[in-house]
Order: sequence, then C-alpha cells, then structure tokens
Amino acid sequence: MREIKDLIQNIEKYNMAKLQTTFESKKNTVGYVVINNQPRILKWFVPGLKHNMDTEYDVLKKGYAELSMPTPLEKDAENNVLILSYIIGKNVCDILNDEKTSIEEKKRITTQVAEWLVRFHDYYITEEGFRIRGDASLRNFLLRKGRIWGVDFEE
Repeated sequence: MREIKDLIQNIEKYNMAKLQTTFESKKNTVGYVVINNQPRILKWFVPGLKHNMDTEYDVLKKGYAELSMPTPLEKDAENNVLILSYIIGKNVCDILNDEKTSIEEKKRITTQVAEWLVRFHDYYITEEGFRIRGDASLRNFLLRKGRIWGVDFEE
C-alpha cells in the first residue's frame, strides 16, 4: 500500500508538508502533516475511489459549519488528495475500550455519538430522501473538549 511519505516526496505540491504521523485506513492513505505551520490531514485516495473523494468533499463542504466535522480546505482532483483541518482529540473507540474509563463516562460518550448521528441525519434529509452516514464505526469519531466530532465521510 502507498504511504503518505511517498505523496510528500514525489508530488512537488506537497514537498513542504512535514509528516507527523499516519493513520490506519483500509482504503486510503491518511496522514497528519504540518503545512506552513498549520496542522492538516492529507487524505490520499486510490485512483479507483475518486468518487469517494468527491462524496467526502461534498459532505464536508455542506456540513462542516453546522456539524462537528473537519473543514475541507482543498480538493486536489489531479492527485486524488483532500486537505482537511486537523482535529485534536481522542479516538472514541480507544476511550470506550480503555478499562480506566468509567461506565458513566462510556454511557455519556456513547449517548453523544448517538446524538451526533441524529444531528447528521437530520441535517442531510431532503424531500428526495436522506444521506446515510456510512462507515459509522466508533473509530470514525473523536472526543475533543467534551464534544464528539465525526470524521471519514467517503461512504
């Protein structure tokens, strides 16, 4: 599988990015980078999943101001890359699996995820139908300052 460092090293546009860490992804290559002293996420889509990149960009562009989700900063269609804002937070799945997290805290966080999903579905409903939040695994949610953030919207 491709690595984000390959994107940074081989595509001139991304040479200034300083890789901080990479994230596990089943389909794409995702990394946390710093560009011009700004924390960013580079999400590099495989060529066959360009439609997923367009879907994610459209969902984020419409909803980032209303819902807790990353800001889409750029869609690089030539290289199949999205540049997104970086959300500093803890992964919900890791929090819930941590034996040190109290049952009360786990219930509170789980309720917040459910409430986030309700807001998402309410926001995207239209007369023609509604958008389903695909891939709603707990790995795709972050907790930041007591607030749930959704990430990964390609499905």
